[in-house]
This record gives sequence, C-alpha cells and structure tokens, in this order.
Amino acid sequence: METVVAVHANAHYTYIFDGTAKLFCPLPISDVEARLDTSRFLRVHRSHIVNIERVRRLKRAGDSGMVELEAADAYVVPVSRSRARLAKVANRGEAERNRAPIDLNSGSIADAVRCK
Repeated sequence: METVVAVHANAHYTYIFDGTAKLFCPLPISDVEARLDTSRFLRVHRSHIVNIERVRRLKRAGDSGMVELEAADAYVVPVSRSRARLAKVANRGEAERNRAPIDLNSGSIADAVRCK
C-alpha cells in the first residue's frame, strides 16, 4: 500500500497511480475505497482518492482546490468544494506529524487493493 499515490475513477473502473504509472483495476472506486486504510487515504473528489502521506501541497482554486502529490511524475488531482475543508484538515494533520509547513494557497498495487 505504500506505493499507492492515488486512485482515479473512470466510469465503473479505476486506475491506481503508483508514482510513475496508472494501473487498471476493474473495481469501482467505492470498492477500492472500502479496501484502503482510512487513516492513510482520503476521498477528495467523487473520482479521486489520495494517499495523504503523499500530499505535497493543497492549492486553492475558487471554492474548491487541487492537491499536488509527491511522485516521480507530477500528479495533481481536483478537490471538490464539498471535500475541500476535509482535505485541509487531513493535510494539516499530516504536516504536523512531519513537522513540515503546509501551503493552502499555492506484491503489486493491484494485489494490495485486491482488484482481482
């Protein structure tokens, strides 16, 4: 699970991003979400789940926002308006655990989440 950076829904399927590649998973995002550790993963949008340990920055974009994730390849996901506050709280908690400042303005993975 340490290698999972984010999960992205596409219709009834999902893609799991490991920092460099998106791996196909035939499960809907709700099934994948149910299998993830809720202390490490947060649903920030109806189509996106992020590993809060990989959040580099939460940027404001109007009423909603964007989360920039730490990965070999740059990866940014939207944060819905309804989940923006929850994402800020989770990001603040992670930053405090790592003693890092936050910036509010600016096996295989498939096996790990049992996508089979």
